[in-house]
Amino acid sequence: MKELENSREVWTRIVRAGSRVFVCGGASVPRELMRRFLKAAEGMRDVELVHIHTLGKVPWVDPRFAENLRTNSFFLTPELGDAVLEGRADYTPASMSEVPKFFSSTVLPIDVALISVSPPDAKGRVSLGVSVDVAKAAVEAARVVVAQVNPRIPFTKGDGTLPVEKIDWFIEKEEPLATLAKLKRDPVREKIGAYLAELVDDGSTLQVGLGTTARAAISALRGHRHLGIHSGLLCDELMELIRGGAVDHSRKHFMTGKAVVSHALGSKALYDFVAECGELEFRTSDWVNDPGIIAMNHKMVAVNGARQIDITGQVMRDAAGHRFHGGIGAQLDFLRGSAGSAGGRPVHVLRSTSEDGEVSRIVASPPEGTVVSTGRTDVYYVITEHGVASLRGKSIRERALEMIQIADPKFREELMRGAHARGWIPKFVSVAPTSLAPGDVKSGVEYRRLRLGDGSRSFFLRPLHASDVRRLQEFFYSHSEETVRNRYGYLRESMPADSAFKLVGVDQSRDLALGIFEEIGLGREPVIRAVGRFYRDVAVDSAEVAFVVHDETRRMGMAGELVDELARVAKKRGIVEFWASVLPTNTPMIRLFEKIGGKSRREDGELHFRMPVAAVSKRRGETGKASVSAKPAKVAVGWFWSKECLKHDGGPGEVENPRRYQVLGEALAKAAERLGAVDLTGRLATRAELLRCHAAHYLDLVHIDVESLADRLRTGDTAICPESEHVAMLATGAGLEAVAAVMDDRVKRAFVAVRPPGHHATADRGMGFCIYNHVALMARHAQEEFGVQRVLIVDWDVHHGNGTQDLFFADPDVFYFSTHEEGIFPFTGGEDETGAGRGIGTTMNVPLKHRSHGKAVLSAIEDRLVPAMEKFRPGLVLISAGFDALASDPLGGLKLVPEDFAELTRAVVRIADRWAGGRVVSVLEGGYDPEGLAKAAVAHFEALGQS
Repeated sequence: MKELENSREVWTRIVRAGSRVFVCGGASVPRELMRRFLKAAEGMRDVELVHIHTLGKVPWVDPRFAENLRTNSFFLTPELGDAVLEGRADYTPASMSEVPKFFSSTVLPIDVALISVSPPDAKGRVSLGVSVDVAKAAVEAARVVVAQVNPRIPFTKGDGTLPVEKIDWFIEKEEPLATLAKLKRDPVREKIGAYLAELVDDGSTLQVGLGTTARAAISALRGHRHLGIHSGLLCDELMELIRGGAVDHSRKHFMTGKAVVSHALGSKALYDFVAECGELEFRTSDWVNDPGIIAMNHKMVAVNGARQIDITGQVMRDAAGHRFHGGIGAQLDFLRGSAGSAGGRPVHVLRSTSEDGEVSRIVASPPEGTVVSTGRTDVYYVITEHGVASLRGKSIRERALEMIQIADPKFREELMRGAHARGWIPKFVSVAPTSLAPGDVKSGVEYRRLRLGDGSRSFFLRPLHASDVRRLQEFFYSHSEETVRNRYGYLRESMPADSAFKLVGVDQSRDLALGIFEEIGLGREPVIRAVGRFYRDVAVDSAEVAFVVHDETRRMGMAGELVDELARVAKKRGIVEFWASVLPTNTPMIRLFEKIGGKSRREDGELHFRMPVAAVSKRRGETGKASVSAKPAKVAVGWFWSKECLKHDGGPGEVENPRRYQVLGEALAKAAERLGAVDLTGRLATRAELLRCHAAHYLDLVHIDVESLADRLRTGDTAICPESEHVAMLATGAGLEAVAAVMDDRVKRAFVAVRPPGHHATADRGMGFCIYNHVALMARHAQEEFGVQRVLIVDWDVHHGNGTQDLFFADPDVFYFSTHEEGIFPFTGGEDETGAGRGIGTTMNVPLKHRSHGKAVLSAIEDRLVPAMEKFRPGLVLISAGFDALASDPLGGLKLVPEDFAELTRAVVRIADRWAGGRVVSVLEGGYDPEGLAKAAVAHFEALGQS
């Protein structure tokens, strides 16, 4: 590495005629280096400068350099856009994942790389700092590397370091990094953010584009929990989510505990944060932006902006007319990556109009000369300040209606005429969609999540839209004959599209039509489960009210939620009375109206109800909370054992075999009869449920290995047979059902006796005898389906539960406690393994010496775990109940006796009684002496039922 002399002669040796020169971009443009380069530019010939987005001026596009230099950028600033329009520079549209490949191929090979780096560390390495992105690839490809060593460049973790030997020439110059202006508060963008917040689940992983609206919108996620980051861009808004605790990376399925980015753009505070934040990793754009890598993150939410979107979903981003703006950047990579993610959501956000409100940014079709950057098939969700359009799998008619619904109201009629002219919308859809009247929306958005029934299902409430025609038809055809008669007064046999439109296409500023929708699974469209509406009477302050609830979702409080919302809006609009006509056979509706204060009279074979709106609000409560039906009375303990689990057979010589399970089942059956234990039901865990802890490619691997009749999983030593996948899914499903039974108070505690075991299974690897990690999946089920905030997992198996530890190592809301024999498989679980990131302190390992007795395990629980729970305070306790710590077990060297497990159980129950309402679910792990296993497990089971 030589210090660069400030001479034209040296530069002309470095930059030969016809060279292609890479200039580091973003916040890390080597400004002093470029000043020296430009002083020597007059001696250069046909040199092409290549770079991505840059902050600050780009003097090298000045016309005076036209004979020597030509700029080719992948992302345009306004200054570069002018140069392109005038023919003085070039724009190359490309996704960021592709750019590094251009440099190492014959597409755009790099001769010279001009970069900014930090001073070298003690190992003689420098860092590319906040602009690793495509710069690393340029350095690797370049013939000559010239660096500006800048002390302001932070030394970042990840792929952005270089040995000093890689640098041929250098200069030293301290300069501040270029910054982005702080976003100003904007009520319109705040409303867009509020809609985004309703769409994003806790535990999602985020990407955000550079656009103003996208960055402003994610600020609304500050009330979320356990978010992660996998994003090309790290900006101030993401930094604030980390600082505020919304982002902790603990639920990331891929690279748990780490925020993965390729470059940072923002304030000086952001660059200081980057220097001190240990959870950030900077990787190259070809890796970070690879759709396959992106898709490994579950619940991946990609938030990107747009200049315009047409009503079929085509996105115009990098062009307006014949002028180019910005670039493709990371958008297409992350749209496709998030679409491939389990539970992923690609989202576009934009204001519905220009800043002055005079031009609609939702258009009937792209303006002349405007190029589409993102095809309609890659567009899933679009959010404006007027709502959320869901376009995935929609017809052109449905897309147009969804998009018109979220356009500014003053442009909807024009957009409707455009759709009619193109034949995209039937003529019977003749009225432009309307929104709720100003002041009607309680939360600021026409959409809110609901927690109904036992909380295990996902529902949301919003006004019906014109685009809900097909959903309403499906809702109608799902009704029983009784429901149809009660709603319409006769056996209506059909619901044609024009009739359905009249029911969904109401004037929401006058009347009101609300739907409760259920999200029935990852990647599936929501379905209507209930509808409530009122029609305001002409010239009087009353309104007819009506409800329909799906047969399968009755007694979940849906009618009550709809009554609350209808009454609240009616009261704001000055409506003083609701009325309804009900058939005498419609008992559920009669009870509802009577409950909310309705008075009836019989006339013409019907009951006519009148209900003062004020009385409805008072009886329901101004908080709008629906009444909750009484829960079933508690019983002591539930249990599960199934002969289906006998079908998993690893073959001769396996100690984890059907016989151990058969002996256990016979002993548990007798104990269950003595305890009066409740038989719990089992089921197969769904793929979506397994994806909460396991990678999609691992689930595919298990399926392929089983289907191909392999005798071992390719990930290691796990024995399998043709029935193994089915049995493992049943074992997990039984655990999930036991959690549901305890959370629903159907039982107080439960023991799930299943096989194969689970606690060695990691996100993407089966180990030992384990295929799926049952206890980890049970913890996630409790959190995601029942809202349990903190879960304690107690693992007293003789072997360390390395898979469970790995899955929750960075999660502050799952406390993993393990006692195990030290120095045996899987050779993990040292006391120094206490967690990572925000999960530091929520992993506690107590390795035990060979031949330790039950007192050592009990002491660990009482002396170490109990004090830790004073701070942690779990809402549920799970036990990985291995019984291979018995003195008689062939795989361990500890010396516990069956009675010890009763004592351990009582100690754990005391923790649950204090912090978790007594809720304990135990799942079987090891234990390979059949008779000893039966005795120890029965002692444990009886202690659960008698404590």
